[in-house]
Amino acid sequence: VTFNNFSKELCGGTHVQNTRDIGPVKITGETAVAAGMRRIEAVAGPAVADYYSDRMAEGTAGLQKLRDKLEILQARTGKKITIRSTTGAIFSEKDKQNSIAEWEGELRALMDEKQETQRAVEMVEGEVLAKEIHEALGEMEKKMRVISQESLCPVIGATLSPHSPDVLRSCADFGRDKIGSGGVLIQSGDNRFNITLAFTKDWVEKGLHAGRILGQLVQGKGRGGGRPELAQGTSREL
Repeated sequence: VTFNNFSKELCGGTHVQNTRDIGPVKITGETAVAAGMRRIEAVAGPAVADYYSDRMAEGTAGLQKLRDKLEILQARTGKKITIRSTTGAIFSEKDKQNSIAEWEGELRALMDEKQETQRAVEMVEGEVLAKEIHEALGEMEKKMRVISQESLCPVIGATLSPHSPDVLRSCADFGRDKIGSGGVLIQSGDNRFNITLAFTKDWVEKGLHAGRILGQLVQGKGRGGGRPELAQGTSREL
């Protein structure tokens, strides 16, 4: 098979009378098969429209999930974020006559809107988390008490209303700052409890390991583990 002076090679593939018989071609992947050799994968003809249709369907489904999540977050915070929709419906039979440039434009617009929606979700989630941390720290300051004054390692603790593990990590940092030297044990939840155990650096250097200790505390009732300085887990009972 010869293409002017550009390529000459043996070929055992399917042949056509004219390259226009192939129709549009979309390269979908490229991998290395040997030194200096690449394998290119592509779809051609009617399969190109199917390829873009599938990509649009996947992207639209992902975008809708983000929209639903953003709507829930906005209802919780009262914050309204407007994202201009630039995408239409899934491809129809008429759309299948589009050129690759038109398909790429539609897909790019969908991905841009999805990315913008993802950024909005992350921003509102950050605000929700910051508010929850602020409320949890206020609750912890009121409920925090000394639960062990042994010379081995002083520990303070608190039982809080239900909070996410991210919030409890922030509460553990707050507790370590308060105690200066020792441990912090936080329990949070109703029917199933989230537990966070943390130690200050000096006690970690003395050999205490929050992950191992928490694992023993919840053994048979739940699961947990983590690093020497901080560990988290869940338990059916306190």
